[in-house]
Amino acid sequence: MKRILAVLALMAVLALPGLAQAEVNGFYLAPKFLMSIQDTGVISRPYSDMTDESYSQFTLGGALAVGYDFYPQQQIPLRAEIEFALRGNSEKSWDSIYNGDSISTKGLWNTSTLFLNLYYDIQTGTPFVPYIGAGAGLAFNYVEYTVDGPGYNNSASDNFTNFAWNVGAGVAYNFNENFAVDLGYRFMMMGYNEVSKGDTNISNQPYNNEFMLGLRFTF
Repeated sequence: MKRILAVLALMAVLALPGLAQAEVNGFYLAPKFLMSIQDTGVISRPYSDMTDESYSQFTLGGALAVGYDFYPQQQIPLRAEIEFALRGNSEKSWDSIYNGDSISTKGLWNTSTLFLNLYYDIQTGTPFVPYIGAGAGLAFNYVEYTVDGPGYNNSASDNFTNFAWNVGAGVAYNFNENFAVDLGYRFMMMGYNEVSKGDTNISNQPYNNEFMLGLRFTF
């Protein structure tokens, strides 16, 4: 985390002198540091007498967005961007009893996303600019499960490309017309996953609560 923050700070220091003399046309580049509470949603268990449950884990990630701010040229307080994000894995193991035997289930999940985001900036006449936003796109989900029991071992994994969406809000601080620091939150839904192997099926519908700290370089 410290390294990521240091990289963001270094990028800001290196970019500020050049940006200060540049004419603003609205295009921007936005690296982001992600702090995600990744939730599996309710996981259906492979055996009928096992209790369905969900699991959440804090993970870190990063994103890069390229966008256009309509305000500098058109005085329209809207921004549109394309964003790609990567996140760390979340993992969980469960122990259950089935027909008197101890059964262990281990899950691993990973999600990357590609979003088209739209933001409405609330101009306050100060450097602080609150905003609300929403986005839609694709979630690239990797899911892996391993089920172990006496005389039994089964593992399965799959990749899923699902429709995904997000809604959120935040606030930016504009140091000048070229450079801003952005702090935001969003809620994300990432589609439905079902992994099958033989007579074993495990499904879930993941979602994230995500906090973002980013820089915005407007050109």
